[in-house]
Amino acid sequence: MTEKPRKTLAEMAGETAKIEGGSRGIACRECGCRDLRVETTRRQDGLILRYRKCRNCGAHRATIET
Repeated sequence: MTEKPRKTLAEMAGETAKIEGGSRGIACRECGCRDLRVETTRRQDGLILRYRKCRNCGAHRATIET
């Protein structure tokens, strides 16, 4: 299996803003489930990064809070 290239913080912030602007809450990109568990939280460059995992399909995603 090949790894996907990692995105920069700016790219992730732009994607998060687009997704969260429409409907309330965060949905899994793979299955659409809204039951995401926070795996890890850390601070970086004045932002809060949360790494989440879908409880339905197991897909991972990162969210950024300012």
